[in-house]
Amino acid sequence: MISDQLLILFSIIIAYTIKFKIGWIAIYIFDFNQGVIYDHAQIEPYLNAAWVVCVISLIIFILNGVYSQKQLKSAFLDFSILIVK
Repeated sequence: MISDQLLILFSIIIAYTIKFKIGWIAIYIFDFNQGVIYDHAQIEPYLNAAWVVCVISLIIFILNGVYSQKQLKSAFLDFSILIVK
């Protein structure tokens, strides 16, 4: 449950980086003079809204039965079979 929320938060940060800072990566790391750096796009509004996304996703996961005992046992069994093979 916590790992799901951390992965959602991480994906929001990665999406922000790809959308607004890819120009910085192209210019400063690869010395490629193409790309735009958006200095006006700050990450703070995205982080402030990220908790809303995490709560909504948690509610959706619970309503879809992702965290039910049956689903957890099935996931554990699938994972153990994968490890054994």
